[in-house]
Amino acid sequence: MQKLPYYKNISRYLCLILSSLLMSGTAYAGYSAVRVKCDENDIETKIFINNKYKGKCPKVDTIVPAGKITLRAQKQVDDEHEQVFVRQLDIVEGEPQRINVELGPTQLTASAKRAHQQAAEKREKLAVNAELMAARAGDVVAMEKMAQRYLNGEGVAKSKAKANYWQQKRESVMAQADLASAKAGDIAAMTAMVQRYQKGKGVAKSAKQAQLWIDNIEAARAQADLASAKAGNTKAMKAVSQRYQTGKGLKQSTDQAQYWLQKADETANLKLAEAKRREVQKEIDDISYIDSTGIGSWALDTVDGQNVTEVFLTGLPALTIMTAFDVISTPINLSRQAYLSQQLAARPSTWAKPDSMMAKAYQQQQIRIEKSEEPLLAAR
Repeated sequence: MQKLPYYKNISRYLCLILSSLLMSGTAYAGYSAVRVKCDENDIETKIFINNKYKGKCPKVDTIVPAGKITLRAQKQVDDEHEQVFVRQLDIVEGEPQRINVELGPTQLTASAKRAHQQAAEKREKLAVNAELMAARAGDVVAMEKMAQRYLNGEGVAKSKAKANYWQQKRESVMAQADLASAKAGDIAAMTAMVQRYQKGKGVAKSAKQAQLWIDNIEAARAQADLASAKAGNTKAMKAVSQRYQTGKGLKQSTDQAQYWLQKADETANLKLAEAKRREVQKEIDDISYIDSTGIGSWALDTVDGQNVTEVFLTGLPALTIMTAFDVISTPINLSRQAYLSQQLAARPSTWAKPDSMMAKAYQQQQIRIEKSEEPLLAAR
């Protein structure tokens, strides 16, 4: 006898079961047969239909009522993990069905999910209690967190009123800290107090108090400018002069404004004079260096077949090793050095105040000296 294919055997088997049940009486009317088949590696998979246990794989045959049913296959992986297969089925009376189970990826069991959820809730509760204690102790960061918790309902019952309470409490504490720093002279804290009084943030809104702190900021900046001006900063001197002129941060005074403006000009001129003095001194030093090393620079020349250095060391006059250039340039350098030395000897006021009568007289004298030296300079 020829053996029927597997799927035909199943269908025939299910039909025989159903027929025998129906023939046994009307008690099974409205039912149908269902076979659940699992992979050979999933033999310990449990089968549930409408949450009722029906047996274990690899194969489960059962009778179910017609209509919608939920089939669930569950394989335990370990104490906390499982693999699951769930399918919704429409069962037709008298029509058997065959279901192949394909288990999903490993996931937490229902009990493990509850345990993890409970642990998370416990941690959250501990965190809320810790933040609440810190907030009550004055921690502004904790106050901000509590405000957000009540606003979003995170770990606590959602409450806009409590969220506002902690936000206002935080601003009040921060305002007190800003006020203490502002009174100690911190300009950044003063600026913060201006904004707080303008917006009523952490303090009662007050245009008068805001203006008071604006004035305090200007006064603090004025004192800083004054200290810098007294230390010789010309930019600060001009700033102080402007403050005395406008009364911004300092009591208005035309005399003081004029004094500091004149002081700034004099200081700037003195700095220019000092820079010029260093420039002249450097030029003198350079000329002196050339004069002292000019002979040595020709050390490789020879006189009467002998090395210059050897001649010099044997006591011959220095003139015997001077070049024509040395003869011409030396008087010029000496004249230039004398001229520069006279400049250094002059009073600094001739440089610091170039428009003064003394400065102009000195400049005329230098012009006459330069004209008297023109024939010598032309020898270059």
